[in-house]
Amino acid sequence: LDGIEVGGRNIMLNSSFKGFSNTDGMEFDSSARSITYKSTALGSTKSLSRSVSEYGKTRIRGRKVTISGEYKVNESITYGTTNPWIGMELSVRRDDSTGGSTQWLSWLGSKTVSNDNIGKWVKVSKTFSVTDYDHASVSLAIVLRDFTGSISLRNLKVEFGNRATDWTPAPEDVDSNISDAAKTATNYLSFGSSGLV
Repeated sequence: LDGIEVGGRNIMLNSSFKGFSNTDGMEFDSSARSITYKSTALGSTKSLSRSVSEYGKTRIRGRKVTISGEYKVNESITYGTTNPWIGMELSVRRDDSTGGSTQWLSWLGSKTVSNDNIGKWVKVSKTFSVTDYDHASVSLAIVLRDFTGSISLRNLKVEFGNRATDWTPAPEDVDSNISDAAKTATNYLSFGSSGLV
């Protein structure tokens, strides 16, 4: 058991895609915590920036980070030749004054996704060591580029440690949902269902 570091806290905010609308080939299902994209032209690019929690940003230096999630090929993938890429990328931009350059942590990526398991969910996790430099920023993006076919991604998680754990929302998202529910309840009690009480 030496060397096992289990995290559990998702540092990716809104990994369920709550509040996202389905537009331009990208479909979001917050109840399934999934995104689906159908590409009909090689060379096209879709990217979706995601935020990392302040908890994650302030603790990432020198840590083990595990990125996990599942993918499903819905319609056969054909890659282009320019720069095909399917997956998620966490970038840790180091402070130039302390040396080093941006570190890219890639989940899937390039031509990793195969057509071997069409219609089946495949879970993938990757662990990285973040270098022990001061960092200027931490960012996260889902990138879908230069392929045709249809792909779904779900249960995306970024956590400290070297073992992937089951998907959970970031605690900040849970706090936000509780706050929203409390506001809704307060408004209902104040105004009632048919006007001011």
